[in-house]
Amino acid sequence: MIRRRLSADSGMSLVELAMTLLITSLMSITLITWISSASKAAGLHREDDQAVQDLRVAKEHITRDLRVARSVLVAEPSQVSVWVDADEDEYQDPGEAVTWRIENGSLTKCTDLTAPHIEASNLDVYQSRFTYDASPAAAVTQIEVTLVASVTARTGEPSQRTLTVGVSVRNAG
Repeated sequence: MIRRRLSADSGMSLVELAMTLLITSLMSITLITWISSASKAAGLHREDDQAVQDLRVAKEHITRDLRVARSVLVAEPSQVSVWVDADEDEYQDPGEAVTWRIENGSLTKCTDLTAPHIEASNLDVYQSRFTYDASPAAAVTQIEVTLVASVTARTGEPSQRTLTVGVSVRNAG
C-alpha cells in the first residue's frame, strides 16, 4: 500500500511549480524595492546631515572671528571683513584682516595673506547674506549671518536648511 502510494505520487504539477516561482519572484521584487528605497533614503539623510553640519561648523568659525574683531573693515550683504588683532598689539598687522565672503554657492574665509578657503558649500547666494546694525562699516557693532544651504529632499526635490546667527562685535569701538 505504501509502495503504491509512493509510485502514484508523481511530485509537483507544472501549475504548482509556476505558482511557487511567481510568489517567490514577487516577494524578491518587493524585498529588492524596499532595500533600494531604504538605501536611497539613508543617502539623502546623510546628505542633509552633512549640509547641516557644514553650516554649524561655518557658524562657529565665523562667530568666533566676528566676536573678537577690533573693527569692521567692509560691511556688504555678500561679505564682511574684520580686523582680528591676533597678537593683541593694537596695530593691524599683515594677516589680521579676515574676510568672509558668500559667492559661487560657497562661504569662504581668507586673510590679506591667505587664499580663500571654503567653509561651507551648496549655499543659496540669493538668500545667504550678512546684515548690519549700522552704516558705515566702522560703526557696525551687530552682524547677522544668514546661511541657506540647498539639499536634496527625500522626494528628490531640492529643499533648504537655514541657519541664522546674530553676533555682537565685542571689541569694536
